[in-house]
Amino acid sequence: MQKPLRRLALFSAITLSAAAPVTYSPDRGLHAATAECQDGTCCPEVGSTCVVGDHQRADKYYKPSGSCLNQT
Repeated sequence: MQKPLRRLALFSAITLSAAAPVTYSPDRGLHAATAECQDGTCCPEVGSTCVVGDHQRADKYYKPSGSCLNQT
């Protein structure tokens, strides 16, 4: 009976640690993860460049809200 309980405890510990809001980086080690939200989206448009945060996408334009399908 102890083996199944031990396996369950190990599985629970692994699952909880994977869901913990921490991240690792070589310079800071293990530290709290921070979430970054993004508003808007990049929609297709030849010749434009969509910039969101640190990311750039060629042949896209930035649309602050809504879907690319709703062109108004």
